[in-house]
Amino acid sequence: MTAREFQIAKKILDRLHALDGGQEHHLAVHAAIGGLNFCSGQDFDEVLTELDRRRWIVGVKSESKGLLISISDLGESARRKL
Repeated sequence: MTAREFQIAKKILDRLHALDGGQEHHLAVHAAIGGLNFCSGQDFDEVLTELDRRRWIVGVKSESKGLLISISDLGESARRKL
């Protein structure tokens, strides 16, 4: 990941950490970290894909609520190192 992608990842992981084990809709996470003023939807989605690939987040697709994400134990460890 680039330095910019790590910056976005850090904000995502910090937001999910603040939920204290809870889940949040991916669009709400994007809005909470600054929305389009901070990063484009495409950049956000690319970083989410990378975080999922590294298993730093857990995504659950819900028919009624869309994609809900939470931080994994690996993500907690990575968040402290970023």
